[in-house]
Amino acid sequence: MLPSNPDSDEIIYVTGSRYLRAQKAAQHFKLTREYVGQLAREGKILSHRNGKFWYVSEESLGKYVEERAQAEIARAEALRQQRIQDYKR
Repeated sequence: MLPSNPDSDEIIYVTGSRYLRAQKAAQHFKLTREYVGQLAREGKILSHRNGKFWYVSEESLGKYVEERAQAEIARAEALRQQRIQDYKR
């Protein structure tokens, strides 16, 4: 695990994969640092703890955010269909 830039501790590489510090990843995806940390602790995204900081896989977090967005769309559509059925009764 080596920092990509000796002057920056915001990016590290673990087994060849790029990991961003949770705070920077949260800013990039418009999430809170606490939420990203929670996802890391729960194992919902690929992450690595280095000292007191969580580093998360940008790719993994992006995939998680996209999957959650798609699930929300599916839930909204299912609710819409249910309301249509309820209205017809």
